[in-house]
Amino acid sequence: MKRLLLTLCVAVGFGWAILPAEHQVAWAQNTTCSDRPPTDSSNACANTRFVHANAIPALPNGEIFIGNISNVPTARTMSGDCTITNTGVITCVGGGGSAVVGTILPWAGATVPPTYLLTYGQAVSRTTYSHLFSAIVSSDSITCSSGSPTVTVSAATAQRVPIGAPIEASACFAPGTLVATKGSTTISMNSNAIASTSTTLRVFPWGNGDGSTTFNVPNLQGRSTVGRDNMQGTAAGVLTSTYYNANPDALNALGGAQSTTLGTSNLPAYTPTGSITGTVTTSINDPGHVHNMSSYVRFVSPFGFPGVTSGGVAASLTNVNQNTDVSTTGITATSSTAGMTFTGNAQGGSSTAFSQVQPSVTLDWIIKAEPDAGLTNDNITVGVTTVTSGSNTNVLYNNNGVVGEYAIATFPDMYAGTAANKLVTPSTIWPPEVTVTYGTTTTFDMSTFRDAVVTLTGDITTMTVSNVVVGKSGSITFIQDSGGGHTTVWDSKFKFAGGTTPTLTTAANAVDILNYQCRTSTFCFAAMMNDVK
Repeated sequence: MKRLLLTLCVAVGFGWAILPAEHQVAWAQNTTCSDRPPTDSSNACANTRFVHANAIPALPNGEIFIGNISNVPTARTMSGDCTITNTGVITCVGGGGSAVVGTILPWAGATVPPTYLLTYGQAVSRTTYSHLFSAIVSSDSITCSSGSPTVTVSAATAQRVPIGAPIEASACFAPGTLVATKGSTTISMNSNAIASTSTTLRVFPWGNGDGSTTFNVPNLQGRSTVGRDNMQGTAAGVLTSTYYNANPDALNALGGAQSTTLGTSNLPAYTPTGSITGTVTTSINDPGHVHNMSSYVRFVSPFGFPGVTSGGVAASLTNVNQNTDVSTTGITATSSTAGMTFTGNAQGGSSTAFSQVQPSVTLDWIIKAEPDAGLTNDNITVGVTTVTSGSNTNVLYNNNGVVGEYAIATFPDMYAGTAANKLVTPSTIWPPEVTVTYGTTTTFDMSTFRDAVVTLTGDITTMTVSNVVVGKSGSITFIQDSGGGHTTVWDSKFKFAGGTTPTLTTAANAVDILNYQCRTSTFCFAAMMNDVK
């Protein structure tokens, strides 16, 4: 019943309809059935190691996995050891996960997992890590003009490239050239192009190593990560250069600091309030005494006194006669001092910087440097079947909690009758006609065709029919060439009604068709249709 169900599924094109999404097992890899009992002919493995694309819950008995192995996306392969139990539960341990090359992850392990690298800015081989090189290095086709530093690139490149990034375009720019400025679809270098030509431009956001054989991975030592502010193509303004201390509109834009020093400009504006207390001293000058006022010069004092002589000060003089001697007593004057000086002492600390670091814990940052071992150029052994380089030659299913497997029949399987325990697809049910080469001795090897055609350019004087498959039926078409007139003899394995052998139509370009069905390895019933038009 299971085999019938599998065959029906194959007939509708190897869909995923049998399994709900949560039960879609992916594909097996590097799997061998070392624990298969010698008496086990179920074509299934009791313990099968898997590579899979999704977390897979228990598979109910009888649920089938069916799929075309060659169509499995390489980016979704996973390395690691996986085991399916007799209850249908698949468990995987170890390995590198299913991350895409270029993915950066925090890592708490004692050693870096396979296919990953630490991210401390080191230079690595462009050949060994070719996938990572392609992932993190921008590549654009450009046309440069001699004497001009500017080229047109894709918007994606312009948005990501950091100012100061090294570039390589040997036909246009000298080694050591860096990005100086950028626009929405242009970048300008710190030197002019040396030729007018078209070439490939590579931009290295993280560094170009020695400029030929290596490149640099990101350097995340002591750093956290933030989203590029212009991921949408224009700046979001969530993170700005004012506070980030760099323009966050590119990859590898280094900003922020672990500490800061508070300055006066960081304080809010304020007006100080308070009072000053002290003592005002008053002194008495020129106490009461008598001044003779004869022979004096009268003038108006700036202090408001009506007259002053060279010998003293008059407190109040009015209607003074210049020729009269006058005496005035009790003349006084006062002075005062109100000036004060404030002297203070420096208060507080010594402008020591303070931390801006949030509560943190240090881990390693790792980057996916190479894809996991997948099906590409890889051999997979499942049960008794080996799948080479991702070809679609087998189907897996859950056989009562044990992984079962059926190979997919091929044309040779169908021709030779070796398709037992294999799934037959429509393409193999209806194989194309196979051309047999004419010769005076013509051999029809039935393990290589179901339907055959031969063009006669002469007579067949000896016919050989080999590798007869019991139960096989098909046809052999005989076509006369433009000259016609050719005949054939018949192998004794072909049996005709009444024992009478047919004769070919000898007209130019005539077509005769021999239909056959083989009862035994030496008895194939045959009937000729002559001059089919």
